[in-house]
Amino acid sequence: MPLTLAGTPLANAITFNSGYLDFGNNRIVTLDNVKIEPLVTTAELRQLNSIKMVALKRKGFTVKLTAKFKSWNKEPFIDYFGTSSSDSTGNLITFFDGQQTTLNPVFTAYVDDLTTKPFQCQLSNAVIESLPLTASVENYGEVDVSITAVDISIYVKGF
Repeated sequence: MPLTLAGTPLANAITFNSGYLDFGNNRIVTLDNVKIEPLVTTAELRQLNSIKMVALKRKGFTVKLTAKFKSWNKEPFIDYFGTSSSDSTGNLITFFDGQQTTLNPVFTAYVDDLTTKPFQCQLSNAVIESLPLTASVENYGEVDVSITAVDISIYVKGF
């Protein structure tokens, strides 16, 4: 199998119920327990001198994506911490003291594992909130990720 360049659509699903997260120039393929939550809070509008609610309105829209990377990859850490420098031996990733640039990652999954039925969610102006590492004998290295975004666009085809 030849090397798949970042951003290239995959010919078929990697594993059953698989999906991948594409950060534009870096792809994380082995995802598990992906959860995408477009969240709103509500506000109760009441009439003056009445205990009855007149209307219920939505407010405070936020999008949250949580997932588990089934391997350790340097790319999310570079996006989370903010700076990295490389030499012939590897990368030194350090925390950027300031506002980090936002991301626009795209999550892609396939309904029934058919590449003719893609389901994509693009998060706009996203920030990685947390990136804890876990290592265990049974599961090798895993990384839980929590991403919060300003907006979401959803694309579906074939279902």
